[in-house]
Amino acid sequence: MAFSLATGERRVVVEGVNMAGFVPPDTLVYSRAGVLFAVRFDASRLEVVGQATPALEGVAGDPSSGATYFAVANDGTLAAVRGAGSKVNRLLTLVDRKGVAQHLPLTARGFRDPRFSPDGTRLAFTVGSAATGVSSDGDVWVYSLSSGSLNRLTFDGSAYPSWTPSGDRIAYIRGNQAVLARSADGTGAEEQLVAPGADALVPGSWSADGRTLALTRVASAQDILFLTPGDTPGLFETEASAPAFSPDGRFFAYASPASGNRNVFVRSARPGEPGPAR
Repeated sequence: MAFSLATGERRVVVEGVNMAGFVPPDTLVYSRAGVLFAVRFDASRLEVVGQATPALEGVAGDPSSGATYFAVANDGTLAAVRGAGSKVNRLLTLVDRKGVAQHLPLTARGFRDPRFSPDGTRLAFTVGSAATGVSSDGDVWVYSLSSGSLNRLTFDGSAYPSWTPSGDRIAYIRGNQAVLARSADGTGAEEQLVAPGADALVPGSWSADGRTLALTRVASAQDILFLTPGDTPGLFETEASAPAFSPDGRFFAYASPASGNRNVFVRSARPGEPGPAR
C-alpha cells in the first residue's frame, strides 16, 4: 500500500506481499514467501514500473505475523537473516499468573500457535517448520494436560487451530487457503468451512454460541471477516488482525494500526453497534 502525504491518496501497489520498503531514489523492496524482490517504483504516480526481480532467497521470518527479517539502508545495503523454512525447535511451557514456568513433558519440536480448549484440559498447536507467511508444512496436534496423550489431528499441511466453544471441534487452515474443521478427537470427516481462494483466511476465534468464526484475511493488508458456516465470509473490520470474542460473546477484541501505532481495540461484537473503543 502506498500513501501520499500531500494528497491523502492510498493505492495498492503490490498484492500478497510483506514488509515493503523504499530505497532511494526509485526502488521498492518487499518479501513474498521468504524471497526478497526488488522493483522500480514511481513515487509521483504511486505505482511500480516493470517486473520485479528476485534479490535474495531463503530469508527467515515470523510465521504468525508474516514479518520477514531483513532491512535495507538508503545506500542499498541489505541485511537479512537467512534460514526460511528451517526447523526451529521449541519447548511448550505453561506460565501461571505469578510468572512460574513449567515445561510440558514433550520433546522440543517446531511448536507454534498454541490454543487452550475452552475447558482448559487440552492444548491444540501446530508442529512444523517455521516457514514465513501463512503457509506451513506443519500439522495440528492435540495434547491432553491430564493424561499426557498427544494425538495428531491433521496429516497434510495445516495450522492455526481454533476450538469451537463446545470444545468438540477444531477449525484450521490447510496450506495457504482452505479453512476446514473436524472433531477434536480426530474421528469423522473434515468439514470445509471456506473454499480455497486468492487470499489466506486464518481462523481466529469463535463466538460464544458457536455460530460465527472470526477470520483474519492476509493479503496486501490484513482485515477481519466474520463467517457463519454455510455462508460467505463478510467483512467486519479493515486493517485489523488477531480477533478474539469475549467469553460471553458480547465484545470483540482485535489489533489494529489504524490509530498510527498498533494497539488493541475492543468493540461490540454485533455489526452496526458503536465502533471501537481503545
